[in-house]
Amino acid sequence: MWHTLVGTLFDYILSTLSKLKQEIKNKKITFNNPTIMKKLTTILVVVLAVAFTSNIFAQNSATVASASASAKIIAPITLSNSVAMDFGTVASTTDGGDVTLVVAPNGSVTRTFENSNAQATTLGNPKSAKFDVAGEANAAYNISIPADGVVSLNGPSGSTPMAVKTFTSTVATNGGTLNGSGTQTFYVGATLDVNATQTAGTYSGTYSVTVQYQ
Repeated sequence: MWHTLVGTLFDYILSTLSKLKQEIKNKKITFNNPTIMKKLTTILVVVLAVAFTSNIFAQNSATVASASASAKIIAPITLSNSVAMDFGTVASTTDGGDVTLVVAPNGSVTRTFENSNAQATTLGNPKSAKFDVAGEANAAYNISIPADGVVSLNGPSGSTPMAVKTFTSTVATNGGTLNGSGTQTFYVGATLDVNATQTAGTYSGTYSVTVQYQ
């Protein structure tokens, strides 16, 4: 619509100028003639109107661009505990002491005793905890293991709970990476704080390990 209007105005200007040229050539009018002055004024007004309107359209003009959006949904990360942590059998002593499960990358465990009198190496079957992660292939993830002071093992009625502390993992807490099949296994060890003259019996407790995508 705007282009049509501008074209019509310019046609009018050109037509009027052509007529004025012909009239001047035929000496029908002079520049002092009121008629030609009126026509020239009209042309000037039209030119100014076109310029002004053109400027307004230029200022109010807008450019529209289309853009795309996309998203990729990946499988949720999951964690399962396939082997429970087991400190094995420990002998009660008059002064107690720590029992630590030192875990190798392949999950094998070495049990160390702060108090050698607590050793009962021929009894029980100490094991590190085994965790299996599944999710998006080759994805990186973080692991969170318990802090000290939040996990303990409870035993027979009247017994003193034993704190579980210094949790360790074969995957660094700042990240692991799932393999091409989207899985990975890691192992967790910890230290059991056995109290002096710990009451005999079976002790157990729970703790949480968390994984999440980076």
